[in-house]
Amino acid sequence: MADVIRSCVACRHKQPQETLYRFVCKDHEIRLFAGVGRSFYICKICIDDDKKLAKSTKRICKTSKDLSNNIKTALSFNNL
Repeated sequence: MADVIRSCVACRHKQPQETLYRFVCKDHEIRLFAGVGRSFYICKICIDDDKKLAKSTKRICKTSKDLSNNIKTALSFNNL
């Protein structure tokens, strides 16, 4: 069976699903995907690029505030 390919919302590169982090934006907060809601993927390289991450999270969550710290907090909380 072929690998499932997904796109990173920050850089738009297509990669196998298992190499990306999956998040959901709910109530203007970003959390790791828990199986419910519309999700998005971010690659490991873009997690470290603060400028690119801030721009993409604003676009995805339709807000003007920077939510990139929420992503880093979720990753560190879950030891990923």
